[in-house]
Amino acid sequence: MWDYEEEEKELEGWEEEQEWSVESEEEEEEKEW
Repeated sequence: MWDYEEEEKELEGWEEEQEWSVESEEEEEEKEW
């Protein structure tokens, strides 16, 4: 059975990682130019 609170924390962490990965990808593109 899923622990709702634990699942919510994992989702919040995943969203933060997604935002960070998008920012890092933009920085890499700037370096290539």
